[in-house]
Amino acid sequence: MHLAYGIGDGTPVAKEAVRDFFQSLRTLLSDILNRAMPREVADTVAADALIRLEGATLLITVFDDTETMQRTARAVIMDATEAAQAAR
Repeated sequence: MHLAYGIGDGTPVAKEAVRDFFQSLRTLLSDILNRAMPREVADTVAADALIRLEGATLLITVFDDTETMQRTARAVIMDATEAAQAAR
């Protein structure tokens, strides 16, 4: 996920590749979530999950803090479950 930090307008091919990569992750996650909730909600839950996972990845990289990733994964699953239940 940290590929996105080192690119900019000066490297348009790399910028597009990273954007496409993250869009594919968000789309895939949203498609899975859309089985249990409306598309708009699935899109939001998917985007929020990627944001949280990115932060947890940063803490693993910088501080070797794997506990944060475990908490984040549980929280992401809980949020998706709650969103699916609310959609019923």
